[in-house]
Amino acid sequence: MARFYFLRHGETAWNAQGRLCGSIDVPLSDTGRRQAQLLALRLRPIAVDALYSSPLSRALETACLIGKAIGLEPVVDNRLAELNYGTWEGRMFEEIERSTPAAYQAWDADPAHLAPPQGESGVELIQRVMPFLGGGGASSAGECCGGLPQNRLPPACLPHPGRASHRVPAAHHHRQRSA
Repeated sequence: MARFYFLRHGETAWNAQGRLCGSIDVPLSDTGRRQAQLLALRLRPIAVDALYSSPLSRALETACLIGKAIGLEPVVDNRLAELNYGTWEGRMFEEIERSTPAAYQAWDADPAHLAPPQGESGVELIQRVMPFLGGGGASSAGECCGGLPQNRLPPACLPHPGRASHRVPAAHHHRQRSA
């Protein structure tokens, strides 16, 4: 059975400002590159079979920096792209909550089933990613690493065989949105 470790991309300027990146291709910041390099060093001792990434540049650059350290080229899979936040992308949670309080509060209470305007719900995200996890993309059958910050899928994914107890700390902790 495969184990997947999900790794969040390094920080972007928008992350630092508290803006939702979602499906917009926002590049890594210098801080994000340093975070990815540090994570790559932590992953070097782990036996990895394959490295997968979202097509978004912040995820792919993170995966390339990790791949350089572990000797693998990332395989891009569109199904690993971050949640699409629709019209909310590029905005801050506080701004969204102020401008559309009912829509924001409904989504915040049930992000699995409710999508931001013109975006996708958590269920839709899962429907997009599950075929990849079921073998449609991750055909190397190993383990992959993980933490799912809030309600979006981190883009870089690494399969690693056999160590159920091994945990890799996240290189970047996303700011928690206010309740």
